Amino acid sequence: MSSTLLLSVGIPSFNCAQALQKCLDGFCKQTAPHDTYEIIVVDNNSSDDSFNVASSYTTKLPHLRVYRELKPGLSNVRNKILSYAQGQYVGYIDGDGIPESNWVAAALQFIKVKTPDIFGGRVKPYFDREIPRWFKEGNQKYLVKFSNRSSGDPINKDIKLKNNHAITLFGNNIFFKRALLEGYGGFSPHLGMAKDSLHYHEESAIVFRALQEHRVVYYHKDITISHLVKRNRLCLLYYLIHPYKNAEEMRHLIHAGLLTSQYAHMTERELLLAITSTTDQMVASLEKAMRHYGRDHYPFLENILAEQSATYFSQLGNLVSAVKLKLPTHFLSPKDTMSISQNRFTIQAFIFEVIRAAKNTALFRNIARPFCRLIGKRLSK
Repeated sequence: MSSTLLLSVGIPSFNCAQALQKCLDGFCKQTAPHDTYEIIVVDNNSSDDSFNVASSYTTKLPHLRVYRELKPGLSNVRNKILSYAQGQYVGYIDGDGIPESNWVAAALQFIKVKTPDIFGGRVKPYFDREIPRWFKEGNQKYLVKFSNRSSGDPINKDIKLKNNHAITLFGNNIFFKRALLEGYGGFSPHLGMAKDSLHYHEESAIVFRALQEHRVVYYHKDITISHLVKRNRLCLLYYLIHPYKNAEEMRHLIHAGLLTSQYAHMTERELLLAITSTTDQMVASLEKAMRHYGRDHYPFLENILAEQSATYFSQLGNLVSAVKLKLPTHFLSPKDTMSISQNRFTIQAFIFEVIRAAKNTALFRNIARPFCRLIGKRLSK
């Protein structure tokens, strides 16, 4: 490869052999000449055939190199890609993403015209299995990982992002100036997915830092990929877990000074009262929605929970994040106590208080029991 290579494309892979084949097929169809960019696949010690699948494409894609990273974690894989990259820019697409045929060409052209520090584009969902009957494909609440760059509401213009901009760049379709990424020390290994666990914000930490430093960051309308909606993201539990964890793990960015918590001014007592209030509001919302269960808007119980609870779980995640930022890091231990003004409450006491409040509503009878049965059925599949 030339020392003046403009772009390196990095593909992290972990147990996604079939999807990775579709991803690499997408690179076989790129309109950009092979000698204008390189492809680096780094497999995170997959237990399936991902590494061999990637290796089998080196004949079709002579600019492809394949490596392994034994240390688990998406950030470790992305940093390994960075260490091998020779391009002036490094673009990342997940192993279960499919680039449109002009993806590389559009990125190269955008680099030449704008020379941004960071840029990303649109992410569309695709499915490899039958969609559950309750899943509303056109409803944005059911595409929590794709935001307004998914089906129905694409952004059809280039946008230069500012600090605290409402638009999000996704880590499965994002490009960085290599010198910038190296200067930041790469991705934090404490953030990001690790094996099958849900963790977030490894790329957000880079983007927010760049925005704070008034770097040039863009959303580009013509850089589009399709990303696999995996089976676990067609599960009701994902719609409860994802918004909570996504919000709760924002504390890492707040702690690093990259974001400001809207609850920073509140005391621990005020935060716990807000958590209780948010829980009450969620219960009341679900109880109201329960009256429409079985009708057109909520034909399935999953619709009630997915559409009514996600916002509250996100708010609870933000509040819990604020509590954790105010308390010692070891407070998660059930034996530890936490000081709230002049009183001292155990974690268990607080949880029991929330459960007690929920039991005092009709919702506990009308939803809690069938919800538990529903969860049991979903987990047994």
